[in-house]
Amino acid sequence: MINPKHIWDTLACIGPFRSQTQFGTYFLVIAEESSIRIILENRQKTQGTTSRKRFDQWCRKWFNDNDHTLNHYTSDTGSSVATNISYIAHYFRWYNSHIQEPQPTPDMDATLLEDARTTTLRRLKERKGQARFRQELLAAYNFRCAVTGCKVPEVLEAAHIVSYKGHKSNVINNGILLRSDIHMLYDVGHIKITPTYRIEITSMLGDSEYAGLNGRTISVPLEKNKRPHSKYLSIKYDQIC
Repeated sequence: MINPKHIWDTLACIGPFRSQTQFGTYFLVIAEESSIRIILENRQKTQGTTSRKRFDQWCRKWFNDNDHTLNHYTSDTGSSVATNISYIAHYFRWYNSHIQEPQPTPDMDATLLEDARTTTLRRLKERKGQARFRQELLAAYNFRCAVTGCKVPEVLEAAHIVSYKGHKSNVINNGILLRSDIHMLYDVGHIKITPTYRIEITSMLGDSEYAGLNGRTISVPLEKNKRPHSKYLSIKYDQIC
């Protein structure tokens, strides 16, 4: 049996939850103090709100009663169309797919079970920080790889200059937006970036399609405080030279 509180706490931890309808509309599901708010991104307006009580009832129906066909919600005053459930159901499906709910065993007391849930939420917070870091870099670099100019969001990654060591590493001037293959080559040292933003490649890539990158200068954000910090670039450069 899943406790609705855990579903709520997870949404509050990772939120806002972002997804897309079958018609291509992006929306946000946000856990507020005592309600859920749905925002349609393209219209920049609130689609509606759902009370905590109603959310908890939907959770029990969805997860504990395995009722995935919710179209209406019956309140004390009668039946009302549950328009928000179609959006919230996207979050429920994500939770089912991504969250491994710790299962109690005969020798596991309530404290151990809660510790397991706390660990799960901590990991989610770290993942959320990484997602925010990527979004900040996407915006700063205008959705283009700093090295290749690639503008396909699906292959653009947030690369740390100095290796990730917790959420404090997720500062924008310790990051560069890179295409996934460039990111990998940068991490292992086959592509290097000097403190003056110049690209260097190792001899291993000399006869490859990456050879043309040698000597180029990376693209950097217009705002100086969002550009890669020379201190971080120097640390990384010295590590791989």
